[in-house]
Order: sequence, then C-alpha cells, then structure tokens
Amino acid sequence: MSTLIKHPEIAARVGIYIATFSELEILLPAALTSASGLSQPISMAILMQFRNISDRVDVIDDVIKAGGFKHASATLVSSLVPAIRAANTRRNELAHGMYGEFENGEVFIVTWVFSKTPKRTKELTIDAGELDQDILALGELLRRVTHAVVSPLEPWPENSPPRPLPEHRKPNDPKPTRSERPARPPSSRG
Repeated sequence: MSTLIKHPEIAARVGIYIATFSELEILLPAALTSASGLSQPISMAILMQFRNISDRVDVIDDVIKAGGFKHASATLVSSLVPAIRAANTRRNELAHGMYGEFENGEVFIVTWVFSKTPKRTKELTIDAGELDQDILALGELLRRVTHAVVSPLEPWPENSPPRPLPEHRKPNDPKPTRSERPARPPSSRG
C-alpha cells in the first residue's frame, strides 16, 4: 500500500503545500511586471519561455539586477527571491519524491533531482509538524509576494507581523547515520 495512503495526515499537508505553491507560481509574471515596469503580457511572454520554475525565478532576479531597479517593488521582490527558491526546492521534494516508511512508522522521502546541475539523491524524514511549519512559511511568502505586487509602497501592516520565510535546507546538514536510523524493509516503499 502507498505510504501516503497509509498516512493521510502527511498526504493532506503535501497537497496543501503543492497547491499553495501553485498560487505563488501564478504570481511570478505579476512580480516581474511590478519589479521591472514591463507590461503584464510582456512579462508573461518572457517567463512562459521557461518551463522550469527555477529558471523563471532566475529570470526575474536577473532582470531586476540588470535593470538596476531600485524602487520599492523591485527591492521587495528581489529580497524574496531566496525564499522563493527555497520554497520551490521543498515543493520539488514533496511533489517528486518517493515516499516510504521506516519500521517505526516514521515517514521519509527519497528525492532524485533531475536538473541541469547534478545533485545527489537525498533521504529526508518528514512529519506533520514539520509540514505544518513549511505550510505556514509558504503562506507568509505568498502574502509578502502579493504585497510586493499589489501595494509595494505601503508599509507592511503592523497588525500582521512577518512570520519566518522558507529557508533552503542545506544538503550537508548533519543526518543520522545508518546505524542511528531504524531499519527500512524493502517492501515498505510505496
């Protein structure tokens, strides 16, 4: 049986994260328009040339840097690029990983990264609490990108304190050694 079918609390959160990230992805052309002054149709035409979200974010970052834009929206969008990249990395792990379960019931994801830059396979443990934090951080990022696009000249609302943004999880973070992790039977993958 599929690990996510056995763990609906994880499956639901994975779905929420991926759906919320789609809302952020939809805002990318508007972010380019707001930051650069290009028209919305031109921003869409530029970004739609790239199927990969990472490439679209790179284009936004490059256009802002190359244009030397210093106005409020460009500054806000540029400051959010690292968090957008981190959120995209997490989305890719959740959307493209293979889910499994250790004998103790702990869920893990094995990711294979297919990209233009070679990356190693990673094995990540995952739980509902961690996903809840990821969802909150992604929601905050969505709010900030929306603010940068819609009202960049207005200060961040005082009654809406910023929450932590997504951070890139370094692949070299210490991981438990094989002897420290519970054994995983081959049949539990799914």
